[in-house]
Amino acid sequence: MPDGTEFFEIKGLGSNTERACLEDAYMGTRIETFLANRSMKRDERTVARLNKVALAGPASGLAPLSGAMDRYPDGGDFKVAEQILADPNLIPKAGRPDEHFPYAQVGEEGRKFLSATRSATQIAAVTGKPAQAPFRFYEGLLSGKTVDERTAAVMKSLLTRKNDQGETAFDQDVLVLAPSTGSGFVESVGVNTVENALGGKSATIGIQYNDLASFLSLAEMKLGVHQTRALLKAINAELQARAGRGEHVPKLFMLGESLGAAVGYKALEPHQAELANPASSYHVDNTLFTGLPGFLDAAEKQFSGQKYEQGHFVNQDGSVIMVDPTASKRFWPQPGRINIANNKTDPVPRFGNWRATFFRPFNWPADQKFIPVVSKVGTVVNINKNTHPLPGQFAEIGHDYRQEKVNLVNHFLFGGKLSPELVKNTNTREMQAEKDRAVQDAVKVAKPA
Repeated sequence: MPDGTEFFEIKGLGSNTERACLEDAYMGTRIETFLANRSMKRDERTVARLNKVALAGPASGLAPLSGAMDRYPDGGDFKVAEQILADPNLIPKAGRPDEHFPYAQVGEEGRKFLSATRSATQIAAVTGKPAQAPFRFYEGLLSGKTVDERTAAVMKSLLTRKNDQGETAFDQDVLVLAPSTGSGFVESVGVNTVENALGGKSATIGIQYNDLASFLSLAEMKLGVHQTRALLKAINAELQARAGRGEHVPKLFMLGESLGAAVGYKALEPHQAELANPASSYHVDNTLFTGLPGFLDAAEKQFSGQKYEQGHFVNQDGSVIMVDPTASKRFWPQPGRINIANNKTDPVPRFGNWRATFFRPFNWPADQKFIPVVSKVGTVVNINKNTHPLPGQFAEIGHDYRQEKVNLVNHFLFGGKLSPELVKNTNTREMQAEKDRAVQDAVKVAKPA
C-alpha cells in the first residue's frame, strides 16, 4: 500500500466517504451532495495529518495526532500519558500489528490501545487463574483507502494472526467491537474487564473514524457508523460460515462510550429486530453503551410512554435497556440486546436535546429540579467540568463511568456471573494503573528539558 511518500493517496478516500455520507438518518432525509463533498474534504485533511505523523514515526514526538487534542481532550484522556511502546515487538504477539498494517500507520490512539495489550502473566495476576494474552486489533483510517479496504484489512488480521497458542481471533470465546470516540480513543476499563473475565480468551477491535476530540468529530459520525456496520457484517458472515462448518463460534459483543457509544448505537438501531438472530448480518449477543449523547434522542425513541422507575427504562419488548449506574444495583433490570448506562449527573446525554431547553425531558431525574433555560445553561456550563475526571479517582458522577464500569460489564455482558473477587481485583487494578500513569506523567513533566 505505501509507495514511499504517502501511505495512500488522499483522493482514494473521497468516493467512499461520499457514499458513506449520502445516507442521513436525521429526520429520515438524504444529505445533500454538497455536504458529502464537504465531508470528503474534511477527511482529506484528516488523512493528510495522519500521513504526516505516520511518516515521522511513532517515536518522533509528534503526539497527539492533532494539536486540538492538547486543548480539548476527550473525556477518556484523563490528562494521563498512556505508555506507548516505540517498538511494536515489545507488545505481546496477540496484540502486535500485522505486516500489512505497520505500527506507524496505526496512529496515536491506536498505538496506545495496542501498547496496552497485557501478557498472560499480567492477567493471571488479576484473576488468580491461568490466562493468555488477549487479542487486540485497531482499524485505523490508514489501513485502507475505503471502508471496504479497511474492513478487509482487519478481517485478514482476524483470520490470520495467531497467538502463542496457535489460535486466531475467531477461536476465542468473545469478539468485542469497540467503536472509538472522535479522537480514536478506546475506553480501557470495559475492555480490560472483558479480558479479565475470560482469562484473556477474547479479541477486541478498535474502530477509528477521526482523530479529533469528540465534539469536533460529530460530522464524521456517519463514516464511523458506516465503518462499524461494514465490519459487523463481515464478522457475522464469517461466524455464519464457521457455524455451517461445525466450527467454534465466539460470542459477539459491542462496547462503546461517549461518541463511541453513539456510533455503536446508531449502527444497530435500524436493525433492532435482527440483533438476536444469528443468521442476520447485524447479529450481536450483547452490547454496553455508556454516556450515550443526547442528540440521538434515544430515550424518546425507545422509551416513549414508559415509566422511569428505580433509575431505569425498559422498552416494550425488553430488548433495549437504559439504566442510571448510580441507582441501586438491585434495581438494575435484566440485560437487553442494547444496554445503555447514563449517569443522572452526566450532561452529555442531555447535550444536543434542544427541546429540553424549555420542556422537562420525560427521563429527567425525579430528585432534580428542572427550570426552563436555566437547566439547559447548567448542562452546557458543566460539560467541560464533568468530562475531565481525575486519574485513579473513580467517582460515578458526570461523564465518568469508571467506578461502575466493571459492575456494568459484569451485569449486562456476563449476566452477573463474575465472582465478587474478580470484580474487586479488576477495579483495584484499574485504579492503581491510572495512578501509576499519572505519577509517571508528572515525573516526565518535572524533568528539565
